[in-house]
Amino acid sequence: MSKHESNAERINAMPDHAEAGPTASKLYRKHGIADDGLDAWRARLGSGNTAEARRVRQLEDENTRLKLLVADQALDIKLLWEVVSGKNLQSDAD
Repeated sequence: MSKHESNAERINAMPDHAEAGPTASKLYRKHGIADDGLDAWRARLGSGNTAEARRVRQLEDENTRLKLLVADQALDIKLLWEVVSGKNLQSDAD
């Protein structure tokens, strides 16, 4: 289990603990989370379902990977256009 998944499960379990007694801020402090941190995390992930949180994380990772792929392709295209248009790529080094 990755660190992210373990944190997601721990955070998702917090409302269950909150219903059992301590106030939310005491619970957040106990787990080392800022008071607004859990609220922001939950708002980003929706219902707080661990499987759903895992899927969101997978989608975020895939999105990041695809953005990097597009950036690499854009650089390749730019370099190819410079070569095709006859620009001397080594002229900047002189």
